[in-house]
Amino acid sequence: MNPYRLGVIKFQERCNPIRDNCWGLSDPITCSDVEKAINANDLFQPGSIGNNKSDYLSKTPDQELAIFHTTRIAWFVVNGWNDPIHVDVGVPSLGCYPKWPLQDGNHRFAAAFIRGDNFILANMSGAIDEIQKFLYETQNDRP
Repeated sequence: MNPYRLGVIKFQERCNPIRDNCWGLSDPITCSDVEKAINANDLFQPGSIGNNKSDYLSKTPDQELAIFHTTRIAWFVVNGWNDPIHVDVGVPSLGCYPKWPLQDGNHRFAAAFIRGDNFILANMSGAIDEIQKFLYETQNDRP
């Protein structure tokens, strides 16, 4: 099945990895943090192993995690991506309501928001009627 186009502005009203602090950090990541990482060319490529250029010495685990997420988002802002995110809208008739609908692609979606992208590609799961409703609400993004 081909991925759907979700409107970034409308979707971020429901689910925004930066605003909603989906990683549970004590100091949430900001767009300014990502901009600083980009300006310092401090980018963490997906699939790479080991440290990025940030200094991990004397960092708390929470600070290390913040650096990881910030530099991963920065990498996507600069380099883009080809794979769709995955959104689960649940199956309300069975009492299934995902706490966080963005199942895969938090870094990519944060990058799309920061870049000002109009749309992002997404694979969808859940009840068909909920998917249709969700798509209608998020595709009517900009006049």
